[in-house]
Amino acid sequence: MIEAACHVSCKLQETCDPRKLDLQTIQSAFEVYTEIDRTSFRDYDTSEENPIWGSFRKWKGQVAVYALPEIMVEIRYARHLRNKEDWLRLIITKELCHSLDAEEGQHNVSDRNLVDLVNKFSFHSNLESSGTIDGLLKLELLAEICALEILCPFQFRL
Repeated sequence: MIEAACHVSCKLQETCDPRKLDLQTIQSAFEVYTEIDRTSFRDYDTSEENPIWGSFRKWKGQVAVYALPEIMVEIRYARHLRNKEDWLRLIITKELCHSLDAEEGQHNVSDRNLVDLVNKFSFHSNLESSGTIDGLLKLELLAEICALEILCPFQFRL
């Protein structure tokens, strides 16, 4: 995930100001600079209190009978994010980053894992005392860091 996300970030910086990235540009960059051939976005209705604002599904398929197989990713995002463009860009970019690590399938979190994840995020400031971060939290943090590097590269954060 890190290598592909850094490649996308570098290529985007060569072509445009990262502070002016729109979803179409981000989508195109993932399709051109990663293994992903096609991406699509779908919104779903959920309350703002629901902590899951995005998910993805990844599969290999053919768009026509004689076409070569393509890697396709569908990003689902909470409909209420349409009014919050910065959050929408972050969630979609984060889910695209997640999809870079997945072979096929979808990013699912069970109810129990979700409760654990939310609890671990809320206790994130105390991690130095516990000293451990489990795999699910590591993946979430890694995807967030990769998305932030794409949307706001390090040199712009200095």
